[in-house]
Amino acid sequence: MHKTIGRDMHQIEPDALLLKVLKTGQPAARKRHLIKSVQKYVSMRMFPIWRDGAVAGAYSVFRDVTELRRLGREVERVTQVAEELTSQLDAAFSRFQMIGQDPRFRTLLTRAVTAARTDATVLIRGENGVGKEGFAKLIHQASLRRNKPMITVNCAAIPETLIESELFGYEEGSFTGARKGGKLGKFELAQGGTLFLDEIGDMPLLMQSKLLRVLQEGEIEKLGREENIPVDVRIIAATNQPLEELVAQKKFRADLYYRLNVISLAVPPLRERRNDILPLANHFLEEYNQRYGKKAVLSRNAGQQLLEHDWPGNVRQLRNCIESAVILCGGLEITPADLTLETPEAPRAVSGSGFSPPAGPLREATLQFERQLIRSALERCGGDVEQAARQLEISRRTLYRKLSDKIDTSAEFVTS
Repeated sequence: MHKTIGRDMHQIEPDALLLKVLKTGQPAARKRHLIKSVQKYVSMRMFPIWRDGAVAGAYSVFRDVTELRRLGREVERVTQVAEELTSQLDAAFSRFQMIGQDPRFRTLLTRAVTAARTDATVLIRGENGVGKEGFAKLIHQASLRRNKPMITVNCAAIPETLIESELFGYEEGSFTGARKGGKLGKFELAQGGTLFLDEIGDMPLLMQSKLLRVLQEGEIEKLGREENIPVDVRIIAATNQPLEELVAQKKFRADLYYRLNVISLAVPPLRERRNDILPLANHFLEEYNQRYGKKAVLSRNAGQQLLEHDWPGNVRQLRNCIESAVILCGGLEITPADLTLETPEAPRAVSGSGFSPPAGPLREATLQFERQLIRSALERCGGDVEQAARQLEISRRTLYRKLSDKIDTSAEFVTS
């Protein structure tokens, strides 16, 4: 300020507002004004000085707000950066159907991205259809392993006798029927990348102990090979089962549970994030309109019906519902009549009039009766094996085994 003290203001600050106050005799104020002579932003109030009815001078009271202005600009910059990052994250989340504004869900997404920056084992928990595999893909793509493979293994879909060779592979001639040249296991295929173990709760106990050893030692024992093979794989596991209860029942190893449960992500069911139902529905609507060359829109009544449904099949059920509505709607607007919102019924007993047991041994009659139950469940569920297994209260692995052993898996209603 020493540059201005004692100097003529007309020379050092010819545009000064104080000169205008001196000329007009009218008070003035500014919240933010640049004093050019000192390059400072100030908040100021200016008043005239009257003497004998004439303006004899003027004075101002000001406060330096240069730092406040700088901080304001910094806040604005950081806000724009945050908005841009949020936009980029939303775009990434959208790729994996990670759509929603529910606070709990958004927090979970943030935790997933944070966990992705490490190699820590992640256990994703939640009901069928909530999007556990989507979270696994998101973690892989946000990690440093994104340029390496992500291999998915459905532990419930592989027969118990084959799961070891599927995971670890085998050498040529290691057993009768072994493929010439041997076979790479899922761990070797995922080398340097991510191995996603879906339905980990259905993994047989013997296999659990072998998986634990791989996690501890970082190497696999390949069937028919003398030396162990080092592997560098990040493990993500998922389950819809209460692992704590399985541990208490001695159906799941406690040491493996603790080894997998380093970072736990519990995905909420769709009924607990109802504000996300319509955004998800509209996302799927756009996807299937494009796929089937349509321009369907949701009517208000249809949207309300989606909001009121409990969605036992979660996001997967919502996706299927929208796809069906897009295909079947007769006009441009999807109405409640176009929505398939049935809740799966409990398995019904086969009445005596609906099933005639064949003559012959009890075992054959039992197998025929079991076939009838499985076929009936699959038909009710439109070929959805997972839903049929849930109705029959058996695991998917058991149902797949029964499908391969007892019925024709080429039947058109059998799907994975």
